[in-house]
Amino acid sequence: MRTRKPLTEEEQRNRHERAIRRKKDLDYRAFLRRIILISVSSTVVAAVWLFNFFLPFRTLVPGYALPAREAGELRVHFLDIGQGDATLFEFPEGDCILIDTGDGSFENEEHLFRYIKGVAPTSLTVVLTHTDLDHSGGLSFLMQYCSPAALYVPSACAFALDTDVPLYRYSRYDVLLGSGGAYAMCISPLSEEEKADNDVSGVFYVNYQGTTFLMGGDISTVREHRLMREYALDSTLFDRGDYCVRLDDVDILKVSHHGSAYSSAEDWLSLIAPEVAIISCGAGNSYGHPTSEALSRLGEVSEIYRTDELGDIVISVTANGYSIME
Repeated sequence: MRTRKPLTEEEQRNRHERAIRRKKDLDYRAFLRRIILISVSSTVVAAVWLFNFFLPFRTLVPGYALPAREAGELRVHFLDIGQGDATLFEFPEGDCILIDTGDGSFENEEHLFRYIKGVAPTSLTVVLTHTDLDHSGGLSFLMQYCSPAALYVPSACAFALDTDVPLYRYSRYDVLLGSGGAYAMCISPLSEEEKADNDVSGVFYVNYQGTTFLMGGDISTVREHRLMREYALDSTLFDRGDYCVRLDDVDILKVSHHGSAYSSAEDWLSLIAPEVAIISCGAGNSYGHPTSEALSRLGEVSEIYRTDELGDIVISVTANGYSIME
């Protein structure tokens, strides 16, 4: 059996020093790896943040693949935006008016953004019927990433906008024009002196090739009855030059206030007698919209379509009339 010669004191000291140097070297290399890893990670995070700051990832999502319009066709898209409103009028030459912008939730902003991206408007005008969050929540995102040509808000609503987009305040007799001879006439609110509540929502009568829409915002039966009384006095009261409003000639009604029990009065519906009633509301919403009372009244005169049941609802309008697209 071989025996190992005991190490001298100097050899033991050298071995100990070598072990210490190896440990220090390993610690140093581990330290360098950590520094490099932290540096690379920080650089990647900074690069991602800067890229997302200048071009948010959300804007890179593709637009929806939507069927192309035919020549002379107007399309109206009642978007499934949850418990809120967003309606996109797509005119024959590609110019668009968006009435309301939804509630600004991530899911609804993305849906609205991808829809607009899919439509690819030649120009986009945004109209708020009023400034409640379920109608205006998606505005700031659209202002930043959809480059609207203009924004319109009711004259009675206090509103400020930190953007270069031109801001206009509208009231009765103001007209927005779309290509192909389409027009949207404001019949309410009356003036900036009115109290800012649901009843100063913008109400628009839209006409294209004889097919008419009435967009009711969130008005209640109080405003409906006021409009009825005024119309009863003079059926040409809301006209402005060649732009006519006939409340007894409405084809499609955008039901006010998501089908609240306090809107869509029976006599109001009897006057306008829309063939189609569109209700924008969220599935299982806490307000119980649309209410059974509103549905009962609407069902007496109209065929009802709901975004919580059908998703996005698209109506095509041509010189031959309108159809609801499947």
